[in-house]
Formats: sequence, C-alpha cells, structure tokens
Amino acid sequence: MSDSTLWVAAFTGGTAILASWVTGRGNRQAAREQAETVAAAQRRDRLRDVRRSAYLDLIQHTQSQREILWRIRDIVQRDDSEQRLVGLREQFRAAQHGYDTYLKLSRIVAVEGPPQVTARAEALRQALALARKDIKSLAGGNLAAMEQLEVHNREAHEALMSFVEEVRIALDRM
Repeated sequence: MSDSTLWVAAFTGGTAILASWVTGRGNRQAAREQAETVAAAQRRDRLRDVRRSAYLDLIQHTQSQREILWRIRDIVQRDDSEQRLVGLREQFRAAQHGYDTYLKLSRIVAVEGPPQVTARAEALRQALALARKDIKSLAGGNLAAMEQLEVHNREAHEALMSFVEEVRIALDRM
C-alpha cells in the first residue's frame, strides 16, 4: 500500500506542477495579448488625434481665407480706381500667403491621412489655386475676373464640404 500511496502522491504532485505550468503559461499569454491590444488601441488613438488635428487645421485655415473674398467684394465696389487696385493687390498678397500656408497644411494631411482624404484635399487645393489666379487677375486690373472668382469660390466651398465629409468618414472608420 505504501507503494501505491507513493505513486498517487507523485502523480498528484506531477499533475499539480503541470497544471501550475499550464496556468502560468496561459496567464503570460493572456497578459501579452492584453498588452498588445492596449498598445494597439493607444497607437490608433494617437494616430486619430494627429489626423484630426491636421484635418481641423486645414479646415480652419481654409475657412479663414473666405474673409479675403469678402474684402475683395467691398474693394471692387470702390469708385477710386487707384485705391481699388492697391486694395486688390494687398488682397492678392494675403491670398498668396494663405495659399502657401494651405500647401504646408495639405502636405501634413497627405502624410497623415488615408488616400481618400488626401484626394479631397488635392481637389480643394486645385479649386483654391483657380480662385487665387482670379484674385491675381483682379489685382492686375481685370475687374471682369470677379465673376470667375465667384464661380471658383463656390467650387472651393463645395470641395471643402467634400473634404469635411471624407474626413468625417475616415475618422469614423478608425
């Protein structure tokens, strides 16, 4: 009997050691998977924050440039042609500076964002470039370019709204 007791004790002890080893291994695996899941969630959240910030900067900057159009509308109504030309040239410089800033911001979006958002930012850039050319033409004395500026401004606004919608979709997917 003592031999069987010894065998039972050895078997029970071996089973306990094996169970402990399996449990420890399972716990380590679960801890590793949990750490990887948390790290992936943190990376995703950081990426979302970076993208959201880049998108908002671009949207806010583009919206701020609409003031130039309002000032141009007022300037075009002036009776004094010299004063009108000076004002339009000043607005062209502001538009050029705004366009340069837009290019910098859109490059950040291109680096951080998915291709669909980048494509919408590029479409917006093209519309803004056309409006900037119209402002340059106005600053050169071609007041007939005001009508074309209004058309290109509407196109830029529509491109901005498309960009905003694509941004919303992209952020919701994250």
